[in-house]
Amino acid sequence: RGYFDKDRATREADALAEDGMDTFVGGAIAYSTLGWFADPLTTPMLERSRPSLAQLLIHELVHRKVYIKDDTRFNESLATLVGREGAVDYFAHSGEPLSAAYWQQREQVQDAFMAIVQATRAALKELYASAQDADALAREKTRILQQARDRFARDSQAQPALKAYAGFFDGRLNNARLNGVSDYNDYVPAFARLLDQCQRDWGCFWQQVDNLVALTLAQRTDALEGLAWN
Repeated sequence: RGYFDKDRATREADALAEDGMDTFVGGAIAYSTLGWFADPLTTPMLERSRPSLAQLLIHELVHRKVYIKDDTRFNESLATLVGREGAVDYFAHSGEPLSAAYWQQREQVQDAFMAIVQATRAALKELYASAQDADALAREKTRILQQARDRFARDSQAQPALKAYAGFFDGRLNNARLNGVSDYNDYVPAFARLLDQCQRDWGCFWQQVDNLVALTLAQRTDALEGLAWN
């Protein structure tokens, strides 16, 4: 959920926490008003590298083009994929293309981060499906989250660029943060496959996206999961 008033966000998080849910309240350096207003260009956005800024701008513009109410994972995963691949195409056609090695390294770092997040979520899902009592669940959850931090420390030694994600693991780590990452990334492989099937023809890609938008939530989820794993 997004709020312009931090106090409102904090009150909502406190109410959810009282119900026993994990919460996380954090700021956003960019957002989309879905075409209702001119979206802001904030100072933190301008402090990014040019490739990161291009990726972020394209990401936010996608929300103006396609947005499905109550399907955050679809919306954000689509914007993540188009932001990433759109930035590649932008620089390729701007007269100052970046090397394939540059983009490959960025993708490898992102993949390494996602591998830790996905493994952690899988371990937690298995834990929550077990029949352990509340105290045992809490202890095991703490162990799994520490295991994620330890893996990050090891992996970032072997892959120094991964340290860009240090703030994620040094900060408060819980279900809310892990699920937030998944919302932005889980369907990226599906959309990447769709773009490949269209041979990077964006007209074809957006037509296929429109076809997904026309489906029910259950149908769309099945289609995306099929694309991701087949």
